[in-house]
Amino acid sequence: ALQSDVKLVNINEEKSPSLEAFDAVILGGSVFMGQINKTLKAFCSDNEATLSSKKLGLFLSCGLPDSIGTHFANAFPQSLLDQALVKVNLGGELRLGQMSFGDKMITNMIIKANEKEGGKLPTAIPSAIDELIKTFA
Repeated sequence: ALQSDVKLVNINEEKSPSLEAFDAVILGGSVFMGQINKTLKAFCSDNEATLSSKKLGLFLSCGLPDSIGTHFANAFPQSLLDQALVKVNLGGELRLGQMSFGDKMITNMIIKANEKEGGKLPTAIPSAIDELIKTFA
């Protein structure tokens, strides 16, 4: 949708390319049990100076939109948060089949408490993807 040269990198699986070659960088990941991926967090800290010279977008996939501000503050250095042209929550989903036994137990308790309070389960937010694309198109 960005209709330009895009390099997609999963920093958990491959070495990130030199950021010097890019005019714009979009960084993000999922929030799991209140935390983001440690590799992403370290990448942001290690490359903070270089990233501060780029057109920057940030996203998180978080199923609890009420706490997204806290998650952004925990995930990214303040200088990157201040500089980012866009910060969006893409929403989330619960993947119980991919969770450990302990995480499933905690998640099921949260789901039951949420249902009692009439809350909704996490869902994707397509309009946030559109906002991210519009900023960088």
